[in-house]
Amino acid sequence: MSFNIQEYVVFDRSGRAFCPSCELKKRRRPSQKSLAVLPSGAYKCHAGCTPDEIRQALGQMKRVVAMDPYRQKSIKLMDQDLKAGVELLLTSQNPNGLESRKWLEEKGITAEMIRHFRLGLVKDAISIPIAVDDRNSRYYLKLRISPWTGFKAWSQKGIPAMVYFTHKPEGASQTWLCEGEWDAILLGWRLYQEGIQDIAVATFTCGCNVVPKKEQLDRLPGEVCIFYDLDDPGKKGAYKVARALQPRGRIAEVPAQPDPPGGWDLSNALNQGFTLEDLRKAAEEAMFPEEEIMSLILGKPANFSYVQAMERVERILAIEDPGERLWELASFAKQTPFTTQLLQKIFTERQHTQIKFAPVDVQETINQQLPERQWLIGSHISFGTVVLLYADGGVGKSLLAYDLTKGVSLGKPWNGFPVKQARVLIIQTDEPEIDTCERLRIARFEEIGTEKVYIERNWQFSQMQKLKQWVAEYQPGLIVIDSLTSCNRFSELEEKDMTYALGLLDLGQLASQFNCSALILHHENKLGGVRGSTAIRNSVSEVWHLRKGEPKENLPLLQRVLEIEKSRSGCNCTSIIELDPEDNSWIHHGEMGADENGTQPLSTRLLNYLNDHPGTWFEPEELTHEFANTSRDQIRKALERWRRQGVLLGEDRLKRTQTGATRYKVYSSAHLPENLSSVAQTPSPQGFSTLDTTPDSDPHVQRVEPAPSKDHATLDTPDRQVTYNPHDPF
Repeated sequence: MSFNIQEYVVFDRSGRAFCPSCELKKRRRPSQKSLAVLPSGAYKCHAGCTPDEIRQALGQMKRVVAMDPYRQKSIKLMDQDLKAGVELLLTSQNPNGLESRKWLEEKGITAEMIRHFRLGLVKDAISIPIAVDDRNSRYYLKLRISPWTGFKAWSQKGIPAMVYFTHKPEGASQTWLCEGEWDAILLGWRLYQEGIQDIAVATFTCGCNVVPKKEQLDRLPGEVCIFYDLDDPGKKGAYKVARALQPRGRIAEVPAQPDPPGGWDLSNALNQGFTLEDLRKAAEEAMFPEEEIMSLILGKPANFSYVQAMERVERILAIEDPGERLWELASFAKQTPFTTQLLQKIFTERQHTQIKFAPVDVQETINQQLPERQWLIGSHISFGTVVLLYADGGVGKSLLAYDLTKGVSLGKPWNGFPVKQARVLIIQTDEPEIDTCERLRIARFEEIGTEKVYIERNWQFSQMQKLKQWVAEYQPGLIVIDSLTSCNRFSELEEKDMTYALGLLDLGQLASQFNCSALILHHENKLGGVRGSTAIRNSVSEVWHLRKGEPKENLPLLQRVLEIEKSRSGCNCTSIIELDPEDNSWIHHGEMGADENGTQPLSTRLLNYLNDHPGTWFEPEELTHEFANTSRDQIRKALERWRRQGVLLGEDRLKRTQTGATRYKVYSSAHLPENLSSVAQTPSPQGFSTLDTTPDSDPHVQRVEPAPSKDHATLDTPDRQVTYNPHDPF
């Protein structure tokens, strides 16, 4: 008779009451209601009283737990102990015996099979003997209770998770693993009848959700083909076994009719007419699943090797879509014991270790034939570099970038500095589109024409792969990014983080790979420096600072100071530029440093002089007559600096005399008339070849006689040849 505590105790609305057992123990009513009841009728005392103590306090009998009639200790039966159960199953005429045989016949199990596998009858349960070990001398009994009633319970108390063989010839080199005992019995009988000696048939005593220990798995001969049921538990169980059996476990699909019912198993296949040949074919097509698939299905970390995991991360990081890349990386991280951040860190460290370390002799380094430095804008931007232009808000960095863009797209000199014509990509994510259009109209960008300047408004540094693809197709010479902050607005990193600058390193690789330049606009901090981590400044080749004049500099309202603070190409200088509001162009007033009389530095005056005499070649010596109080060496150094920065052309020439040949250097503006060439000299085994064997015949050489000099070292050849040609085609 069931016990309902609510018939003896009154509970409040919250399901609480005073515990009668606590009241009996304390001999007074407790201060708190510790007895709780659930809607199901279950009850519990939170003070620790047991259900039996509560029933006893209410004057009721203790609970009587019914014994499991099939409960068995870990009894190991002998061969002779099984015979009685087999005979009872085959001959019994009581209802249990009749129903058992009928149920087995419906499963396809005959009397001959009952004797072969020694199936028995224990009360109303069918018994299956499980050999304790490979000697087959002692057995456990696994009981299937009243299956003909629809009852699905098994009784296997005391039976460990182990392998149960239904066919194991001595020469077996392969195992077909079934999900349940009945599947294994039917399949084992088929192979036994056919006399197949190379395949063993087995199952586990613990169902599909548990995998026995390794010592049990080692009992399975050779490669294991797993034939589990066609349902979700069977699929997950098969993946579990395959992982445990690596590398010899493969998953085979049970042969089935089209659209098989759920839970289709080997018994269904064999009883529906599928043959052993069908099973052999399925075994041949069995596949070992990828580790990541097993991990997703099982919800457990995968057993990836270090190399496998890193190769997978490399493929994920190459995905173009940032969202998909994060999704795939997060999904993959769940298959490993690591976080996405740690996976990326491990991958980065691996990349570093794969970099070749092979020091080269310094002589080999300086003697190797390196490509000549090429200039996009002479003395300012060389090809293959990344320039960071930073300024405070409203100083004019965007207008300066647009002016440089126009110069590059047209190929016209920018304030006297030679420009190589090229396409330009403007990535503008910092200002509204209406402001951009208005500024470009003022700058008369309609003069440029089509297919020379492109604008992108949505790019982010996380989309570097898309940028690389576009650059590979259109081959721009300059990429303008406005600004570093707005193109990282979706990044989880902050500007103060060192890893914030990784995008600049990637951009540098892109610029080097495609021989283009990048100009990135950034903001100034409160102290007048580059905002954010110092890694930002350290990750670029050039750093420009655009600022307003200080009070002591007394600059007009529209003039700015352009300071090239860092330059790996040797272009460090401080110049004065002025905005022309008529067309948003900038006028270059030369380098800062005029004396009290307003005289500009020597380098600026020399450049202006040569630009005023295009096509004429000058020696440093003869220019001393034009620039008083200067030495030949001062002029040579200034001219050579402009030549290295792509602003001037330079040639080594020879004058042949009766006593030999004298070498001298001449310089000219890069802006040559249309009928002149700027092809530089070429080295030969004997030295530099003569570009003009008859110097007197060249009317564009201002002076052909080498000027006397006490320092013959001033005629040394330049560090590199000039390759700039202002007439190169677009």
